[in-house]
Amino acid sequence: MSATLIAFVLGSTGAGPASAQTLACVQVQTAMDVVNYLDTHDPVGSNIISTYPILDLSTDPDQLLGLPGQYISKAGFEDYRVNTADAYVEMFASLADRAARLVALQRTVQPISQETYLVTDLVLLRLPAGFTPTAVAEYRGLLRTVCTLP
Repeated sequence: MSATLIAFVLGSTGAGPASAQTLACVQVQTAMDVVNYLDTHDPVGSNIISTYPILDLSTDPDQLLGLPGQYISKAGFEDYRVNTADAYVEMFASLADRAARLVALQRTVQPISQETYLVTDLVLLRLPAGFTPTAVAEYRGLLRTVCTLP
């Protein structure tokens, strides 16, 4: 996995004493980097994720990989806690592309499949129906430690 640890320092800008808080994130470059990170940092502590090969245009179920305004990288995985469908990580070239994809999914796919969508930077994580609120919160927490923007 080609991931780099980055630390951001947040401080106050007021006239009072400055307090700094450091937030660390793991920088990722591809959707598979995100899947590998989720797998190696799984909160349950047991291998709950089964990864799949990196998708290409011929194996992408949505057939959008690499098209203008769509995701530039996509990887799928299965979480053994939910046997209903695969989860997907999609990586985008811009925040606008990710936002447009999220809106499109919320309008077309979510009403039918009840997917849960989690986002950070250029990453969209699509979780199939069936995850408990606790499991979704675990993925949300892990995703908050991922960054793609320099």
